[in-house]
Amino acid sequence: FSSPEVAQASGLPNSTWYDAGQTVKLGPAPQYINMNPVERLALDSWNVDGATQPGDSIDVAMDGPHHVELIYRTQYYLEVTSDYGETTGVGWYFSGAKANYGVTYVRSDFPVKYSLTRWRLISSNVTRTVSPNETEIIMDRPYVVEAEWNVDYTPTWILIIAIISVVIIIAAITVVAVKRPDSFRNFA
Repeated sequence: FSSPEVAQASGLPNSTWYDAGQTVKLGPAPQYINMNPVERLALDSWNVDGATQPGDSIDVAMDGPHHVELIYRTQYYLEVTSDYGETTGVGWYFSGAKANYGVTYVRSDFPVKYSLTRWRLISSNVTRTVSPNETEIIMDRPYVVEAEWNVDYTPTWILIIAIISVVIIIAAITVVAVKRPDSFRNFA
């Protein structure tokens, strides 16, 4: 086995004797071995005397001594969070793989405008920020990627000012109409 964790999780013996001529079924080996909530081992294959065999179980003909090894590959979890929109890229990735992440925001910019300003990448107590256009990461460890947004209330203020302006104009016209009713008769 490639590690003590694999040997323990698989439940298969590290070594044992079998009768000559017997065919021994090994497995099923666990598909995943959780190391912690954001790191796991994923079953890749079996190695029997240097030859790779896929699957979670294998048959070995006991025609002599054999060296059998389970091959697992490390996977890390990518979490992508955002206060707005739908995130993409969340999931498990093999160590060294490129992971793409993003957010789709499909709402009207009225009355509040939201714009993605940057991504915050958090891993192993290290935080760095990258531009909103950078949406790829090499999974060399688990990451949490957080979208950071700018919230612009300008459209809301423009609407409020427009409503107040209309109310003031209507109020002014009403006051003038009440004080000078004769000046508005010509319009009717």
